[in-house]
Amino acid sequence: MQASIINTTLQYGLSQLFKLYSFVQKQVQVDLISIYNLQSQFYHIFRVSSVQILDSIFGQVKQSFKNNTAAESLGFGDIVNDKQNTFSKQNYQYEWDMYINFIELIGSQILIQNTQANFNGYNIRFLKQKEGKGAVSIIQSQFQNMKSQESGGCIGIYSSQLFLTNVIFNQCESQMFGGAIYAYFYLVKEAASIFSCKSKIGGGIFTFLKEVPGIQYTKFAKNLATISSFDYVNQNYQPYDHSSIKLDIFEFDSMYELNFDGTEILMINHQVELVYAQSGPRLTYYKSTLKEGVLYLIRLKVQYQLDGVYYNVQDFSQDQKIGSLYHLLSPQTKNYFILYQINGLNYPYLITTYNYYLDCSNQKVSYYNKFLFQFEFFEGIYNDRVVCYDLASNSSTDKQNQY
Repeated sequence: MQASIINTTLQYGLSQLFKLYSFVQKQVQVDLISIYNLQSQFYHIFRVSSVQILDSIFGQVKQSFKNNTAAESLGFGDIVNDKQNTFSKQNYQYEWDMYINFIELIGSQILIQNTQANFNGYNIRFLKQKEGKGAVSIIQSQFQNMKSQESGGCIGIYSSQLFLTNVIFNQCESQMFGGAIYAYFYLVKEAASIFSCKSKIGGGIFTFLKEVPGIQYTKFAKNLATISSFDYVNQNYQPYDHSSIKLDIFEFDSMYELNFDGTEILMINHQVELVYAQSGPRLTYYKSTLKEGVLYLIRLKVQYQLDGVYYNVQDFSQDQKIGSLYHLLSPQTKNYFILYQINGLNYPYLITTYNYYLDCSNQKVSYYNKFLFQFEFFEGIYNDRVVCYDLASNSSTDKQNQY
C-alpha cells in the first residue's frame, strides 16, 4: 500500500503510519500551534519501507506558504515578527513543561530533502528513531531552535544510520549527549554545519564510531558542552577489554551506604570500600562487602580520552547536573538497581542493594555478567564495569532463596 500528501497544511498529526510500502509527503506545512496543541508526536511511522518528506516546512513559518514553494517561504534567521502569526507560550493556558518528538520512527527508512524546521526554542526534537533498522538520509535541509530532554537535541538515532548532505543545525540543545545529533552511525557525504548547539557531553554530535566517516566535512562553530567535548564525542575502548567496541564515558568514583527510613532517603552515611580484583587477562572487576536490606549509592564520574585530550570530571555544578542514570541502564540490569531521585545531587549516580545474583560465591553467574553498572547508549553499545559482592557477616540471608 502507498500513501501521499501533497501541497497542503496539516493541523492534525498522523498518529500512526503502519506497515505501508511507501509514504510520500511534498510541500507540506505544519506550524507550531498545531504541534503544540497535539502535545505528542506529529508523525508516528512504524515499519514503512520507504518514507520521503520533501520541500516541507515545520514550525515557525509564514502564512504565505500556500502561495510559495517551501524553499522560498522561510529562510533561516527570517523569524516571523507579525504578532498575529508569532507563536508564543503566553497565548495558551498550558505550561510547556513536556518534551516531544515531532517524528517518531520505528523500523523505517526515511529521506528528508529540501526541508526546514524551526521550533522556536520549544521542547521539541525533530526526529527520534529508537528501534529497528532503516537509514535516515537528510539532504539540503536546515534545522533550528530545537530541544530534547534526552540525547540528541534535533536528531536521536539509537540503532540505525544517519547520512547527511548539505545540512545545517543551529541552536539545538539536549539535556544529556549530543546538542544537535545523537547517532548510532554518522556519515557526512557533503558539507554538514553545526552551529551554537549545546549539551552536557558532546555539544554538537555524540556517536559511537571510532573513526567518524566524513567528520572532515562537518563544520563546527560556537557549540557548548557544559561538561566536556564542545563539538563531538565518538567511541573509545573500555580499559579492561580492548577487543570490544564500546563507549567509555562513565567510570566508578565511590560508593556510600544510605540512610533510608522506609519512605525517603534522609542522608548519605559512611563510604563503602570498593576495591579492584582480578579474574583473567581481559577482566578487571570491583569487589565489596554489603549488608542485607541496605541501600547503597554508587557515585560515578565522567572519564574518557578523545583526540589526545583526557577528561576527568568528578564535581558537577547545577549547569552540569546529571543525577540518576537509571534511565540509561540496559534492560537486563535494571532489576539490580532502584529508581530514585535524590534532590541536591548533581553528579551521576545509581542506587543499588545486595542481591545474590551479584554475590562473589554465586558460580552460576559469570563474572562477566555481574555488572556494577551497564549503560546502553545505542543498541548493543555499552559502557559497563563489573563487580561482585560479599555479604556482611552480620547479615542472615538465605542466599539460595534470593537467587
